[in-house]
Amino acid sequence: MPMALMLVSCIFLYLGCLSAAGYDDIEEKIVHVGDPVTLSCYTDPENVDPSKITWKTHGNIVARISNGKLTSDCGYEGRVQISKSIAKGDLSLTIHRTVYNDFGEYECWYNGEHKTAWSLKITANIPKKLEVTAGDPVSIPCFTRQNKGSQKGMMSEDISFEWKKDEKSVLRVERGGIMDKADEVDFSDDVHNGNLSLIIAQAFFSDRGTYRCNGDIDVTCLLVVSGHKKRREVSLEDRLSLQLYTVDPVIVYFQRDHYSTPVIVCNGSQCSPGWIYVKNGHKVELNTVTRDHIGIYTVRDRQSDELLCTYNVQVTTSEGVYIHNIVHVVYFFLVSIISIILASPSP
Repeated sequence: MPMALMLVSCIFLYLGCLSAAGYDDIEEKIVHVGDPVTLSCYTDPENVDPSKITWKTHGNIVARISNGKLTSDCGYEGRVQISKSIAKGDLSLTIHRTVYNDFGEYECWYNGEHKTAWSLKITANIPKKLEVTAGDPVSIPCFTRQNKGSQKGMMSEDISFEWKKDEKSVLRVERGGIMDKADEVDFSDDVHNGNLSLIIAQAFFSDRGTYRCNGDIDVTCLLVVSGHKKRREVSLEDRLSLQLYTVDPVIVYFQRDHYSTPVIVCNGSQCSPGWIYVKNGHKVELNTVTRDHIGIYTVRDRQSDELLCTYNVQVTTSEGVYIHNIVHVVYFFLVSIISIILASPSP
C-alpha cells in the first residue's frame, strides 16, 4: 500500500476512535459553587456488585468501591458518595460540596460497561459591591479552571492571574508562582480547586477601593469599609488596647459620657501620659486602667475628620456588680447609724 494511502487510513482510523469515545447520551447539569449535586446512573438491579462501579472524569477516578469502602482521588476525597440504593440498581454519584474545579464530563461505568455521561458546569455569584465593618474578614471571590488533581494549597504551572486594587497590583501569579503580593492580602487555601478569591484577614479603612481579578469570570468589586461601635469590658488595673484599623494618622478622643467635653488622648503618635501608639500593630494602648479611663473613645481620621471607630469602655460586669453592692452596703450601714443616733433620747 502506498505510504500516502496508509497515512490517510491511519488518520481516519484515529478520528473514528475519537468519535467512538464521545457519548451521544451526555446530559448537562448546572450547579452553583458550594452546592451539592447528584449525577444519576442506573443498571439492572439483579445481583449488583458494588465493586464493579466506577465514576470517572477526564480519565481520573472520582469514586469507586473497593473492599466495601468508597475510594476517591483528585480532590474528591471526603466530598463524594455513591447511592445507598445500589441493590436497586441505583449507581448515582453525589458531590456534597462542589468546587469550581468540578467542571467537566463525568462517566458512570459498571462492570466495564459505560452507563451514562454527564456534563457538569459550575457557576458562581460575583458581587459588584461588598460592605464590611472594620476588623471583619473579607473574601472577594474569583475563580478559574485548573488541572484536576493539583495538590492542596498549590497552583498548577499553567495558572496565571492578577488581583488589582484601584489599578495597582496587590497579588500577581505567573505559571503557578507568586511574583508579587501585598502584606495585607492572601489567596484562598482552596486555590488548588480553582478558587482564586482574595483574602483580607482584617479589613482596614485603607483597604477600601475597587478590586479586579482576571479569572474565568472577570471580577470588578467595590469594597466598602465602615466604622464600628464596640462595647469593651475591662478590669481595673488591666491593660487596654484599642485597634485603629487604619494606617493613616488619627486622633483618639475620650469623654466620660455623651454629655462630657471630649479630650484628646492621642494625636497621631503623640499620646497622653500612660498611653502609647503602637505603629506596627496600628493601635493605641493604655498601660493601666483606672476608673478615670472608663468612658467613650472615638477614633477620627486626622485629615478628613471621618469617624472610624467608637469604643464604649466599661468595667467588667462582675467588678461592676461587686462595686455596686459595696456602695449599697456602705449606704445602708450609714443610714442605719444615722437612724440609731436620731432615735436615741436626748440627755
